[in-house]
Amino acid sequence: MECKKCGNEVDKLVAKGLCSTCYRQDLNKRSKDVCTGCGNKRPIISRGLCGSCYNRFRQFGTSTPIGKPVKGAHLCTQCNRDPIHAKGLCKVCYGKVHRKKSKDGTCKKCGVDGKLIARQLCSTCYKEYIEEKKKAVCIGCEELKPIKAMGMCHKCYQKYLRHDDPTKGRVKKGDEPCAHCGARPVHAKHFCANCYARFLARKTPERIKSRAIGVCKDCGEEKRIHAKGLCSNCYSTSGRLVKMGLPENHYKTMYSNQNGLCAICGKPETYKNGYNKGKLKRFAIDHDHDTGEVRGLLCQRCNQGLGSFKDNIETLKSAINYLSTHASSEA
Repeated sequence: MECKKCGNEVDKLVAKGLCSTCYRQDLNKRSKDVCTGCGNKRPIISRGLCGSCYNRFRQFGTSTPIGKPVKGAHLCTQCNRDPIHAKGLCKVCYGKVHRKKSKDGTCKKCGVDGKLIARQLCSTCYKEYIEEKKKAVCIGCEELKPIKAMGMCHKCYQKYLRHDDPTKGRVKKGDEPCAHCGARPVHAKHFCANCYARFLARKTPERIKSRAIGVCKDCGEEKRIHAKGLCSNCYSTSGRLVKMGLPENHYKTMYSNQNGLCAICGKPETYKNGYNKGKLKRFAIDHDHDTGEVRGLLCQRCNQGLGSFKDNIETLKSAINYLSTHASSEA
């Protein structure tokens, strides 16, 4: 075909005997006029309307700007009765328009004469075409199947949701060793019977040692028993006393003799034990580092003070004299 303006041979003329380039230039050179729809000075396409208003007129039958209809929120623009399904029409009206657009002919796949939906196919063949188009190679089983989600077929996608792996299926009882211990065959959920029982009880197949809870023989409090009927604190204290050559209940005797107060300051313990849920510390067992003789029970402050002065009497007397010399009149 020959363009009327440039005279070039082209395969297809767009409009008015012009090729696409010449037709675009003709539109740009066309004088602007006031659009009867929006009232703006724009190039007129047809019926005194600009491009936007003309497209709106063709789609909705009016050039007045309206909002885009939302599916289910607005009524059909044709029957004004049912909610919108697509393109401003309800399902019934949209189906009528769609059937009108379908052409009669011979289906290129089955060869039956009738209405063609798309791609020169009848409705049955077109549905089969859509189903085949949805198929792809599954990343789990590597077979050509309809894809459910994430590149997997329905079966592999269910395996992925259950095991985080599309290739990992259900393990039958006794087929494989336990996934945790590996010593016994599978009973359920990839665990043997013992690991599965721990999993049901504690939500984990790990072995957790649980010592009995009871009343400590020394302090009389209900705690977790460490050994010999004693809690961990009393057991460690009794062990220290045994190493010093004293009976196990000697700590309790000294504590009662001091009325639960420090042997130096005469006050109860105020330091908290950071390893035992913020409870108060036990009194420290003070002993002579040269002879090993136990002298009494001290609080944390007094015990650290003696340790800082290294049990030196002369240094302690010098500290007393220093404090006496620099004492305030109010003191």
